[in-house]
Amino acid sequence: MLAHLAKLAAALLTATAAGYVLERSGVPAGWLLGALVGAAGFRAALGPLQFTGKLRRFGQLVVGTAVAGLLTPEVVGAAGGLLPLLIGAAVAVNVFCFLLSVPAARLAGVDRRTAALCCLPGGLSEMGSLARDVGADEQAVAVFHTIRVTLIVTSVPLLLAAAGFQETETLIPGAEARGTLWLLALVVVASAPLAVLGSRLGIVNPWVVTPILLGIALVLAGVQPGAMPAPVSIMAQILIGVALGARLDHRRLIALPRVFAAGLFIATVLLASTLLAGALLLPQLAPVPPGVGAISLAPGGLAELIAVSKAMELMPTTVAAFGIVRSVLTNTVSTQIVIRIPPD
Repeated sequence: MLAHLAKLAAALLTATAAGYVLERSGVPAGWLLGALVGAAGFRAALGPLQFTGKLRRFGQLVVGTAVAGLLTPEVVGAAGGLLPLLIGAAVAVNVFCFLLSVPAARLAGVDRRTAALCCLPGGLSEMGSLARDVGADEQAVAVFHTIRVTLIVTSVPLLLAAAGFQETETLIPGAEARGTLWLLALVVVASAPLAVLGSRLGIVNPWVVTPILLGIALVLAGVQPGAMPAPVSIMAQILIGVALGARLDHRRLIALPRVFAAGLFIATVLLASTLLAGALLLPQLAPVPPGVGAISLAPGGLAELIAVSKAMELMPTTVAAFGIVRSVLTNTVSTQIVIRIPPD
């Protein structure tokens, strides 16, 4: 136990140092990307890390609380007004992913059910668990989702910054510049047992969604927690980055070269298509800047996309709204469609 904790502490120090270097170098979302790279390098050199799942869950709670702290009555009302667009965007992304599963099956040499689970924009844990339950190729699903999330987290901040889509919003109107720390901490603490219960009940992304729902309840009750202090948000980015980097097992990726190549190709097509659609189409349909539209449609993990949007000040509440609706649709309606795909 002590040896595993010491190893994890060393990995956290390495990840923090890498994040600091990238952040000081001006790399977009440098803390998150640096932590990912540092943890991945540490894992490759010294082997797997223990307890990273707990780190990720705590980071997700903090990220969700950071979104809750930015909520105001105006923001909640605007998100409600966007609901038809949120649902439409979620349906469009899921339909596109189902279409991509057709070439994915041929390129990767897997059955149609496995290919659908590989391409859907759900979380690795949810899609991997479903693959195991329905007899799909769990290893192929893990490879596809690992590649997709890693590609999105590492490339999206750089692409958005290169296009000039950074810091479009420095502060959401009506939110305090600095939040009430004790109230934000209370949201984190209260969310933890509720998230555990939600996870057991099969609720989608409970570690991120629960604090956001509590934040909405507080706003409706006339209480605004205020913005999360920057050091706490940075800590959450580091924890999420470490959890992502710890998943990158290069041996598993190279063990399935055909699946790896197919996963990289499909992830690239999916990312390019959703970024372009988000940047070009969403601003025509809703009052969001192109950068916000791009990251809102990017099919990455909910916590990771929120962390990137928070680091780049790209309307994290709007990104969270798009991500939550898409995640719910993917893990309810889309998974029921997958279950009904006949095995090859």
